[in-house]
Amino acid sequence: MCWSTVSRIVTEQAPAYAPTAKGTVEALFTWIGRKFAHRLPGTTKATPVARGAYDSAAAARAAGITLDVLEELFYRAIVDSYMQEWDRLRGQRRIVLWEEAVAEYGVPQWLGSHDDLTLLLLRAHNLRNRPSGRYRVQAGHGISFQGRRYVSPGLTDRLRGQEVDIYYDRRDIAVIYLFVDGVHVGEAYCPALAGRRVSEWEARTLERASRTAARAANEEARGHLTAIQEDAQRGRRAQYRETLQKERQRQLDRQRPEIHTEQVAAVLAALADSPDQEDGEPSATPRALPLPVPDEDRRPVRRPAIHRREGDGH
Repeated sequence: MCWSTVSRIVTEQAPAYAPTAKGTVEALFTWIGRKFAHRLPGTTKATPVARGAYDSAAAARAAGITLDVLEELFYRAIVDSYMQEWDRLRGQRRIVLWEEAVAEYGVPQWLGSHDDLTLLLLRAHNLRNRPSGRYRVQAGHGISFQGRRYVSPGLTDRLRGQEVDIYYDRRDIAVIYLFVDGVHVGEAYCPALAGRRVSEWEARTLERASRTAARAANEEARGHLTAIQEDAQRGRRAQYRETLQKERQRQLDRQRPEIHTEQVAAVLAALADSPDQEDGEPSATPRALPLPVPDEDRRPVRRPAIHRREGDGH
């Protein structure tokens, strides 16, 4: 709570567990709990008695409300419901009171420094070095945070050997803010995210999908490698037979141009390169076939000899 004097504004911290000293904000918290949070599917209610036989986990799975959706619903509840209600103490709708206050006094601005605002709004998660609760900058590797590497050209070199505090926004973890002894010294960026806005929950989902795909790809690759090793260990006699078979096939392939004409060889090559094949059968209309060559119009004609038979009257 605060009050203004002629020269300055004095701010005091409200006492803990004293709702009567901060009735305005406590009324908002009560409204959020009773009219918004506990009416959504998946709520756990205030107490087990209030929950009763309600299955919170099943309702949450059926609704499928993620944190991003919950955030959007919360904004809508404040703007479209809470601000539209009638304030009995002031005798007017809250949105009208807000617009009148903004027209007269303007929008309240943060009076502190930007670093203090970052410390208040962003989330700190310091579990890297448990004795100190801070992250240490590694030489040549930047800062490892939540399994990702963050770099800051020029800054990490100056912070090498020091311990820093990390603050981040869960809606965008491509950037983290570095603090040393409570002073903001700069930002670090994640090259793996390539400048994309990725929330903490989206990054966790992408990592799970990537691990599943990587596991399937590695299993398939190991299966092929095992088959290769088994083929390599079949013995000298089996390898010799395969070598003879490959050499025989190579000799037959070399004889193919001697058997067929150039026109037929071009058609066979086009059929082999055509991607339109199903079930091992070549396509009826292969691509890149050579143009047909028409026969010449004038060519010598050999007339068949006609022999006369005896007894003809000619």
